[in-house]
Amino acid sequence: MEFSKIIFGVLGAVMGFGFLYETLSAIWCAEYFTLGQGALMIVKSGAPAWIGLQFSFLGWSWVGGALGCAIAVAARIGGEVQIKPAFFVRPVAALLVFVAVAVFVGAAAGFYGEQSGRYPLMTQWAGGLEREKHAPYVALQWSHAGAYAATLIGGAALVAWTWRKRRIFTEMVNAGRK
Repeated sequence: MEFSKIIFGVLGAVMGFGFLYETLSAIWCAEYFTLGQGALMIVKSGAPAWIGLQFSFLGWSWVGGALGCAIAVAARIGGEVQIKPAFFVRPVAALLVFVAVAVFVGAAAGFYGEQSGRYPLMTQWAGGLEREKHAPYVALQWSHAGAYAATLIGGAALVAWTWRKRRIFTEMVNAGRK
């Protein structure tokens, strides 16, 4: 039961973040989804909430599920002291803040890179897109890359940290038994 609480807790947090992120992205540049990823859309709608809901599921459910499973394994499997789900509220929140920072850095780099001509929108995506939407489109490409990279790096660090904490907790328990 505790194992699944960790998985679903992380999944819920990541999908909640994903919904907020994808909805705000769709408000800024819906074309990123409707033109660039239109084939993935289940409900063909330009409404930001629908886009956010769909892409939080399509783009973040697998991330949250995989991260939740990895953290649950690190926290619960093996002979060392097991860590309870409530322990991960702050670490997962910190991870999502880290991801949010990566999103903003990526978006700023993409936006200003496109504006300066250093990172122009590739031709295959430029068709049918108004010129004033090029910078937001590129910004979202970069912010999504930053989000996934930060989640992968931060998630791996959180799993390693969890293993380390279990070792420390086990040593503390064993020291108290002597």
